[in-house]
Amino acid sequence: MENEQIQTPLDALHDIRNMMNSSLRFHHLSGKAGIVVGILALLTVALTYFLLGISVTNPGYANNIFQGSNLTAIEVQLISLYFTLLLIAIWVGFSFASKNARKHQLTFWTPASAKLIKYMAIPLVSGGLLCCIFLFHHQPAWLAPITLIFYGLALINGSKHTLQDVFSLGMLEIITGLLAACFLDYGLLFWAFGMGVLHIYYGFQLYRKYEK
Repeated sequence: MENEQIQTPLDALHDIRNMMNSSLRFHHLSGKAGIVVGILALLTVALTYFLLGISVTNPGYANNIFQGSNLTAIEVQLISLYFTLLLIAIWVGFSFASKNARKHQLTFWTPASAKLIKYMAIPLVSGGLLCCIFLFHHQPAWLAPITLIFYGLALINGSKHTLQDVFSLGMLEIITGLLAACFLDYGLLFWAFGMGVLHIYYGFQLYRKYEK
């Protein structure tokens, strides 16, 4: 009886601590989602080179696209391809995160998840608008470094509201983006590394640490 009286307030404190923690940080990011998105990103880059009809070692890939005032069929295909990848990545991320939350009998929509989305959205939307501006000025080579850098900034901005591993991933995305800006001719390969390889690696790390 005495043990029960001691254990009950300890359990209550533990529950309160978990509730406070869940309100501050969103802990249900899925490593599996990162792996899936990384694989899809690599496949998308491979398909891009196939549609352009060039080798991955061929520099100046961007010289083959968005040169005229009107969009060609291949350019429309590429825009559709990457827009589809974006939608799938968002859907995969939300689906796996929601599944993780339900697994722990918690709700996906919490103050922490709302803050995570809010603080990540600011850099992502800014980067997306900047990409549109560069496309308008027929500068497609800059799209790879811009997306990597602003995605990295979004991860860092949102890391205070989720797993700390996200911060280091964001730093690596920014570094990869800066390297892509230094070597524009091979920007798509850097993009494949940042959005593909790094996602797969960190996806495995998150799965091993939090989901296994």
